[in-house]
Amino acid sequence: MTGMQNALLWGIVLFQLLLSQRYIHHRMASNLGRVAAEHLATWPVRLIIIAGFAVVGAIALGVFDKIQWKWLSTAGAITYPLYLIHMFIGMTLIHHFRNRLPAPVLVVSGTRAGEGGRVKGKSRPTYDAGGQSGLS
Repeated sequence: MTGMQNALLWGIVLFQLLLSQRYIHHRMASNLGRVAAEHLATWPVRLIIIAGFAVVGAIALGVFDKIQWKWLSTAGAITYPLYLIHMFIGMTLIHHFRNRLPAPVLVVSGTRAGEGGRVKGKSRPTYDAGGQSGLS
């Protein structure tokens, strides 16, 4: 890739970063309501977005090339379809149970389901370098 193409691509990334910063308040107002957005600081959101861009940039520049997690591709292939539909599943369940369960119960059960129902001290599957499973 030529230097000019590389500069153009980084320019596009920078433009997207600036656009994301420009619309933070609007997104907060549309998701939380205008009154709530007026009283909340935007700096945490800005910091998270900048950190996300920095991590993706570091990946693109090869900073993490020495990390060889062979299972990561498999985990991504398995979990990506669920990522695509998790919001719809969650919203369907929330709408179904919102008048049937108290709000604290709904929040706790949704959080537990989101983390896979893990319980401290329970065994979970692990995999060795050859892909053989066992319990930890």
